[in-house]
Amino acid sequence: MWVIIGYVLLSLLLLIVLLLVSPVFVVAQYQNGELSMQVKLYGLPLWRYPVKRKKPAKAGQAPKQNTTKPSLLDEWVQKLKREGVFGAVRELQALAQLIGGWVGKLARAITVDRLRLRFVIASEDASATAQNVGRVCAVVYPALTAIQSVVRIRRRHVTVEPDYLAEEGLVEGSVKLHLPVIRGVWIALYALAQYTKFNSRKETEEDVQHGKQGE
Repeated sequence: MWVIIGYVLLSLLLLIVLLLVSPVFVVAQYQNGELSMQVKLYGLPLWRYPVKRKKPAKAGQAPKQNTTKPSLLDEWVQKLKREGVFGAVRELQALAQLIGGWVGKLARAITVDRLRLRFVIASEDASATAQNVGRVCAVVYPALTAIQSVVRIRRRHVTVEPDYLAEEGLVEGSVKLHLPVIRGVWIALYALAQYTKFNSRKETEEDVQHGKQGE
C-alpha cells in the first residue's frame, strides 16, 4: 500500500519537475492591424489571443451587454492602429530601453527562434517618404541591436522599405520564442509586481497633483 503511494507521489513530483523545466513556446503575428498570439506547451495550446467571442444571441433573445474591460493587449493593438508605423517604432524603442533595465535580467531566459519585422514607409510627398525612411532606420536597427545584446535571436529578418505610390505606411511582424516554464512564471510574476508598483506610484503622483490644484 505505502509502496504504491510512494510511487504515485514520486511520479507526480517527476511530472511537476518535467513541466517546470519544459520549454513553453509563444507565437505572435501582427498583420493588417490585427494581433494574434498563442502560447503552447508540448504542442498543446494553453492560451490564445484574441479570446474567442461569445456566440451571438438567438433570435428572440436580447443580446447580453458586453461589460468586459479591454485588456492591455487590446489597448496596445488599438494604439498601434491609431499611431501607425511611427507608433510601432516608438514601441520598439521603448522595448529596447526596458530590456536594457531590470527586464534584461529576465529576458536572458528567452530565446527568439524567429523574428520578422517589415516597415513600409509612405506619405503623400516623396521627399518626406525618403526622409522618414532614414528616421525609422536610425531608430529600428539600433533598438534591435540593443535587444539582441540581451535576448538570444537565432533568425532575424527586418526590412525598412519606402513605398512612393501609397499614401499610408504599414507595419507587419511575427515572432516565435521559447523559454522554460519556471522562468516564464517568474517573469510573469515579477512583471506583474513591477506593473502594479508603477501604477500605484502613478496614482499617488496624480493624487498629489490634484491636491495641489485644489488648493
